[in-house]
Amino acid sequence: MTTTPKEITPHPNNARWVYLLLTVLLGLLILWPWLHFQDWLSAGDHGRDLEAAQEVLRGKTVYRDYWWVYGPLMPYYYAIFYKIFGISIQSILLGKFLIKLTAGILCYLAVSVSFKPLTALMTTLWFWTFAQDFFFTYSHIGGILMVMAVIWCLMNYIREQKASTLWQGLIFCFVLSMIKVNFGLSSLATLMTSVFFVDRMNNVPFSSPKKLFYFLGIIAVPGAIFLIYWQLLSPLPLYEIRQCLPYSNADQPYNTTPWSAVVSFLKIAWGEASRSAALLIFYILTFFCLIQTSIIWFKNELEPKQKKILTMTVIVLSIYILANFHEYLKSGVWYRWFWAQPPLIVLVFIIFETATQNLHKIIRSLLWAVIALMVGIIVISSWQAAIRFKNPQQKIAGARGGVYVANPEDWVQTVNATTEYLNNTLKPDETFFALPYDIIYYYLTGRPSPSRQTIFFEHINIPLEQERKIIQEIEEKKVNYIVVSNRFMSPERGLGILGKTYCPVIGKYINDNFIPVIRFGDWQHVPGWGWAHGTMILKRKAAL
Repeated sequence: MTTTPKEITPHPNNARWVYLLLTVLLGLLILWPWLHFQDWLSAGDHGRDLEAAQEVLRGKTVYRDYWWVYGPLMPYYYAIFYKIFGISIQSILLGKFLIKLTAGILCYLAVSVSFKPLTALMTTLWFWTFAQDFFFTYSHIGGILMVMAVIWCLMNYIREQKASTLWQGLIFCFVLSMIKVNFGLSSLATLMTSVFFVDRMNNVPFSSPKKLFYFLGIIAVPGAIFLIYWQLLSPLPLYEIRQCLPYSNADQPYNTTPWSAVVSFLKIAWGEASRSAALLIFYILTFFCLIQTSIIWFKNELEPKQKKILTMTVIVLSIYILANFHEYLKSGVWYRWFWAQPPLIVLVFIIFETATQNLHKIIRSLLWAVIALMVGIIVISSWQAAIRFKNPQQKIAGARGGVYVANPEDWVQTVNATTEYLNNTLKPDETFFALPYDIIYYYLTGRPSPSRQTIFFEHINIPLEQERKIIQEIEEKKVNYIVVSNRFMSPERGLGILGKTYCPVIGKYINDNFIPVIRFGDWQHVPGWGWAHGTMILKRKAAL
């Protein structure tokens, strides 16, 4: 018995837009709890992002006037929400909420270009619920939005090869470079490689518009990116530039070989699957769908045009997945593979649709129901978690806080107590100095750092010249109080011991000129990223 090749044609626009409306409504339902709930909050990483947007409102320039480790765009984006809705963590969460909602809409539009609206809907719901969040920063979600925008352009170009799609793709890659420069450049390389491949598959001539596209992609856009970063960074000494763009092995604590990273990835992925029945079922379904899709492809059970579209889609998305793995392969840090999740999720669900197209309608519906059930379980769990943590003991106090977090209660109490003490002790025009990495206190008190430098760890590689400069800034601002957290001596890789393994001059300066006056929090346990937090406030001896 032979199977007649069938064409999977896009559904009528009416159905596509009805499903889009349903997608948006479900997205609002899924993401709503995160408007008032932060999950884990850190004094350093999140404090950096919160304070960076506030510095923009003070008229400061990213990199030049304050340390920043990503692309320059996102502090300006979140500053807009501060300006409109007030300076609070909730304003930042609103900005993040809108980005993630928009990223999901682009995911739906990308898949529905050539595949069923139901597939596009389920892909988007999975993206919203299972794509792992960059838990340590508000910045990277903007990059994920641009990654999804590039995918949307690629899916449109695969379908119709319109030149307008290429210009949009170049713009999205440029914007992504302003959020995370290495992923902007890797997306640009993916875009050009994919266009070249699609053109060869469709025998598209090398016309004048295409020559302009390659000129812009190879010369103009990278040149513009370089000029913007040069303009922002050139006034800084080389050591401060390296602290803002820590891409060399010497500037970050985690380095590994690609092979070691792959082995580690497989172990962790299997560990996660073995602990989660939902993920294990999904992995098994994906494996069998991949085999079934391969059988369908080799047996020519697709109409020729759709087979070509499927082939181009799989290859282009695979290129993008590999390109977005580059940072993980260099470092072996688990969360750095999250950049590859958007194209991977899109690819998996396209394979899922192709593999199930010849199954009986009832069986196909049951499989989609299993996916929907997994999504529903995660959504309900998220709602329950948000409700469970919405109690006074989990709330960051003050107008600038005002959100609930999942950190241990003693962590929240330490942050609130330290902030209250500073607000009650400091004069209206007085500031303080926080280290090694406790920027959240600048944000919560509304007082600027006396120094451009706000992070102090061994892997930051602060030279003696910079130490002396920081001390001079503290003296010029007449700082009488210093906040030191228990992370100043940490066994964690790359952090070190203040005054011994890093910043010996600053350590001596503090010991000679300041004396402890009060402590808060946990000084018995090993300090953590968002737990076991202790603070010590020191006062200048001459001011006693």
